[in-house]
Amino acid sequence: MAEHRLAVQLARILDEVACRGDRHFTGTSVVICRALDGLPYCAMTEGWPVSAGASLVDNLLAMAHGESPYHDGFHLLTSNFEFLKVACYLAPRISDEAPRVSFAGRGSRFSTAYFMSLLSPAICVGIVGHRREVTVFRQGRILAGQGGPLSASTGVAPLSLSLVARSQAEPSAALRKG
Repeated sequence: MAEHRLAVQLARILDEVACRGDRHFTGTSVVICRALDGLPYCAMTEGWPVSAGASLVDNLLAMAHGESPYHDGFHLLTSNFEFLKVACYLAPRISDEAPRVSFAGRGSRFSTAYFMSLLSPAICVGIVGHRREVTVFRQGRILAGQGGPLSASTGVAPLSLSLVARSQAEPSAALRKG
């Protein structure tokens, strides 16, 4: 249950990131993990852009700016939402099982997040696309999409119309329960 609460918290954080991003927002990707051991990652940049005085949302927004050298890749965080690594290339193993979600039209960020969420060191994985679509995975299942709190009955977040209106993003296809 604690891991589900972390996924809910991550969805809320990423919803705020999506709503606050400006026209230079490129999207962002986050892995909440138990440990770095067992995660197939490689840091793509040197340096540490995390500002100790800034909130998690502000740090993610700064790194997601198109001119930031840290806008690409996934950021690895602890279960306390503290940065471990930034801007990492991830290479999760492709599962032999058929995916529980469709990758059609979703892109590599989406499919990487899905496969990463299947790994035991990963608690949950969240992404915000450049069109402001928020998706959170846990163990290969979509727990949230396009912002909004997780529904207690379905475990899937409803489409956030306020998110679409504020970001002027196009709504994506309806979520499928994983």
